[in-house]
Amino acid sequence: MKLPKCINCNYKLSWPQTFKQTMIVKKDPLQCPQCHHKLFFTPKSKKRIFLLVALLPILFVILIALQISTIISVSLLIIYSILVMLVVPFLIEVTKNEEALF
Repeated sequence: MKLPKCINCNYKLSWPQTFKQTMIVKKDPLQCPQCHHKLFFTPKSKKRIFLLVALLPILFVILIALQISTIISVSLLIIYSILVMLVVPFLIEVTKNEEALF
């Protein structure tokens, strides 16, 4: 697990830069702050992020099925969400061209 590097100039993006650019919902790709080259997510990293986010409702259903108390359930869901947000920048791999997901 490491932060992405620019394909063009090999500049290592910082965690705050990557976090900010990935958490803002927009169609624009990542951009290297050094050379302003556009960086696109690889299909592999898109799938990883999707799986982490998709686990949230599954976890919710499991907690309800096991009849875990509301306070514990909400706490676990909040902790999981925060952990996902903290880890996502490390799961990103970039490429210079946009590739199809499948």
